[in-house]
Amino acid sequence: MLPEGTYAAVVSPVETERGPVHIQWGPGTKNSPFVAAVSFEVLNGPCAGQKITAFLYFADTAGKSGKTVAERSLESLRACGFTGDDIDKFADQHPDIECQIVVEHETYENKTRAKVKWINPATRGFTFEKPLDSTSLRKYSAQLKSTLKGIPAVAGKKAERQAPSAPSPVDDGGWSGNDSLPPPTDNPLPDDDGIPF
Repeated sequence: MLPEGTYAAVVSPVETERGPVHIQWGPGTKNSPFVAAVSFEVLNGPCAGQKITAFLYFADTAGKSGKTVAERSLESLRACGFTGDDIDKFADQHPDIECQIVVEHETYENKTRAKVKWINPATRGFTFEKPLDSTSLRKYSAQLKSTLKGIPAVAGKKAERQAPSAPSPVDDGGWSGNDSLPPPTDNPLPDDDGIPF
């Protein structure tokens, strides 16, 4: 099972009787007219090569961010590299740009599985929606100059990065929870708290 965390990933086609597919469309739930399943492959780190499937819902219900579940799912498809305005063309495009997936664990009927909570563009860390302009920055810099002179520079050891170590094998009973639709719930809509953009 893929550990919880944020991963660089790319859409990974699934082999079917019809050949490789980049997205699968399925019947909906009580709140969503249809569901999309997109498989991802982790690109680097100790989990490189592992795969996980994300399930996207398309309900018109608004979350706490004010965006509907459908809007957030469409943003997720954009983050994978989808262009154009017809979602039925997603598979034809073979999206292959790097994105970030946020993986969390959930337990249902005493079985824990990994779940893709968010799919985001591959921005490397936090970015401000409206960054400070250079004129304002120069103004604040001038205001802080005398204060900064009174704070000595820190001398220290230069940071050294090490290669990640391989994860230890975990016995999860052979069930990853990523090869079928998630267990049904009364409210299958994702919680949109903590959207990082």
